[in-house]
Order: sequence, then C-alpha cells, then structure tokens
Amino acid sequence: MNARLILPSLFLLSSLVVLDNCGEKNDTKLNRTGAGAYTIPKVYPPVRAAMPEALINDAAFATTRMAALSTGPEGALATVRGALLQDPVSVASVVRDRLYSPGPTEILRIVNELDGRTAMLDTDPGRHPCLTGAPVTNTLVLEGGESFALSLQCMDRFANGNGWIAFGFDRAMAAPVDGGAAPDAGKDDKPSDAGIHDAPAEVGDFYIAMGSENGMGSAYHVSRTTGKVEGWIVVADSRATSNSQVIMHLLVEGAKFELTFAGSGVGFCAAHLSGDSDHLFIKAKTNAPPPPGTAMSPDVQYCDSERTGCFRTTALETDLGGDASACAEIAADTFRLEVDLDASTDSTGNVIPPHLHTHFATAPAGIPAF
Repeated sequence: MNARLILPSLFLLSSLVVLDNCGEKNDTKLNRTGAGAYTIPKVYPPVRAAMPEALINDAAFATTRMAALSTGPEGALATVRGALLQDPVSVASVVRDRLYSPGPTEILRIVNELDGRTAMLDTDPGRHPCLTGAPVTNTLVLEGGESFALSLQCMDRFANGNGWIAFGFDRAMAAPVDGGAAPDAGKDDKPSDAGIHDAPAEVGDFYIAMGSENGMGSAYHVSRTTGKVEGWIVVADSRATSNSQVIMHLLVEGAKFELTFAGSGVGFCAAHLSGDSDHLFIKAKTNAPPPPGTAMSPDVQYCDSERTGCFRTTALETDLGGDASACAEIAADTFRLEVDLDASTDSTGNVIPPHLHTHFATAPAGIPAF
C-alpha cells in the first residue's frame, strides 16, 4: 500500500471539455466544397463499436438497457469470493461509473465531441492549401517514457482563443488542377456539385489532436486500412487542480479494446483493462479512503494494492477471478499497450497528476493555418 499527493475527487463539468464558450460564435469554416472536399475519418464509430454495450451507462450512447446481474453457479461462486475478500464494491462497477457514465472522464462523450468538431471543418484542399502541403511530424512525450507521433498538416484555432485542433494524413493530397474554388465560392454554405469524397488511399493514415490552454486535450491515430484507433486523452484543468486529473492511453482494434489510465479523482491510482463484447479484464490499484486505523498524511491519497479481476459485461458486480478462463484472451499477458500508467508511489509509478495539464496546453509548432 502506498500514498500519493491527494487531489479530491471532484468532477469537472462535462462542458469544460468543450473547448470554446457556449453561445459564442465558432469561426470554424463550414463544409463548402469547391473541386471537392474530403471526408475526415471519425474516431467515435470504431471506439463505440468496440465498447461492450452493457458497460455504457449513458442514454446518449447506449442502445439497450443493461442485463440483470448473473445469478447462475458461476456468479454465485464469485460472490462468495468477493465476500471472503471483503470487497463489497466491484472494480468493474467503478470502471463503468467513471468511464462510461456522464462525467468528465466519459470516453464516448470525449471522442464524440471531437468528431463534432471535425464535422464542421471545410475539407476542400482547393480552399485550404495546408491539405496539399507536406505533413509536419509532431511527437508527444508522455508518461512512462511513452511517445506518440502525429502527422499534422493543418491547424485551426478556436474563436475564443482557448483551444486549437490540428489534423493531417501521412502524405499530402494532390492539389486541385483548377485551384479548387467553385464559381460561387464564399456566397453560401451549400456544397458544390463536386461533392464530398473519401480521402484517397495513397495519403495514408489520419491523425488528429485537440487541446486548450487550460490543459484539456487528446490525440489520435486512425489506421485507414485496419480501422485501428490509438489515442491519448488528458482530462486535467490547470485552473482547477483539485478536480479530476487523469491521463488515458486507448487502443481499439476490431471488436476488442484496451485502456490504461492513471491520475487522481478517477477512482483508481492505476488501471489497465481490456475487453470484448462479453468480458472485461481489469488490473488495478483503487484510490479510496484508507482502512480504519491507517495512518495517512492529509496531503496524500491512498492507493490500494494491485489486484486483478474478470467480469462478464452483464454482471459487473461478480468477479470471476483474475485467472478465470473466461478472460484468457483478454488477460494481462495479452495486453498490447506495454506500459501501465500508474499514479501511485510504488516503484512502478510514472504519473504525477498535477503535471498532466501541460501535454495539450500549447498548440504544436510549425503547423500551417487552416
């Protein structure tokens, strides 16, 4: 058991992740097309498709109600196990409450809001020559010695000055031979007859990042050949460091997803989980009040010892055990994210929550304006 600097678990308002002011006009260009605009790949659809339906506790993103808890022999055995371990609250339920219910760390809302931003972008290379320019490599230096390379071509800054979005492909698009502008360019917001098309395969994968001066932000790499999505998400506000301060590393490939995250005010000092449509495997150190009688300094948070668990997605209160055969294909020895994020003071600790807001507070340099 260990300790870490305490930052109380106060939820940020979800609106803080929206990086411009409500009611203020956004000057991001609407999708008027000239020689033809390109569809920007979306992050939300593949992420949503990989998430177990029963985990989602937000009507905005769920399509069915959660199934009742299992009462079969397997569930009864695990309930006994939980009672013997004196573990009344399932770590899987904490994952659902923190990551799949309305709140600042709700993954599906975060990626959906990003797609909402890109839906408003004019993606006509005739109007925005940055799309036909050579991409600039920007590399994020992250916790645990991790790095994340982005290939960026265009930078758009938000109207209120507190935020930016940058995106690009592996390779530049070909410049339109006619300059791209339709005869009625600028007169209205209606697309021209040129239409909207998928970006040509030869431009490669898609990359996007969004940030704000207060520290909220995220970055993603979308493979246009396999559909794999890898991303880093920071929920941290330099103006309110007593609120949730969290970093997440997400990987989605086909029907499986994997996530490691750490910080304060998120229910865990450290967590690494993997799942498919039926089961969820969790390796985690919970962040909770210390056991009675535990001596604690008022400026540290309590981090419990690491434990593992396997759960049916329709029975999150029932721990089948970290060694359950039901989770063999998603257990820790199958993890593809090699570095566990950890905000404890163990030797494995690599996350300092008060520093997280620095990752996306500054826009990447050298990216041409959109």
